[in-house]
Amino acid sequence: MNPSPPGWYPDPQYAGTLRWFDGQQWTEDRAAAAPPGTAAGQPWQSGQPWQSGQPWQPGQRPAAGPRSHTRLLAIVGVVVVVFILVSVLASSAIPAYLNRLKIAKPPAVATLTCQDVAEEIVALGAKSDYPRLVSMTDAVLIEDQRAGLKTPAPGSEALVMKCRGMAAWEDGVSKVTIVSLDLASDGKQRYVLSPG
Repeated sequence: MNPSPPGWYPDPQYAGTLRWFDGQQWTEDRAAAAPPGTAAGQPWQSGQPWQSGQPWQPGQRPAAGPRSHTRLLAIVGVVVVVFILVSVLASSAIPAYLNRLKIAKPPAVATLTCQDVAEEIVALGAKSDYPRLVSMTDAVLIEDQRAGLKTPAPGSEALVMKCRGMAAWEDGVSKVTIVSLDLASDGKQRYVLSPG
């Protein structure tokens, strides 16, 4: 049996490529080229080098260069570096975006009722050193700005809603009172009482 001479032969594993045969075994050296006389894109038969006895392209074994595993490691390295860069950018950009979103969007006040506002103002009044508000009944909505509510500019406040009801104080005084619920730029709610 005559051994095949070293040279480029059709790759038995990947059709459409050439692979270097060193005369005894296949190497990992491959080339993306069609054999002479074959039109580009035209399929060609792969086979064992000893079937024809002649290499497709005579020549010397390719010079030592990056092997496929080296290229694979380089690709993996690039992917890891890109992943790390994206992670670093995301770790700083996402919290900043979420914080900006939190500032730009006012707290949920769409479901507040005047009864909720009255209960909250009474609870806050219990902590006050002034004559304490002990109850507020018959609270009704007299102004509602919730539909177009946006977080106000820094240092300012925006009216959310106004409710009017009968307020009773710990000193025995009862009178019609208006409670305004305002929203501060930091997202905090503020209640203001005024005569009704």
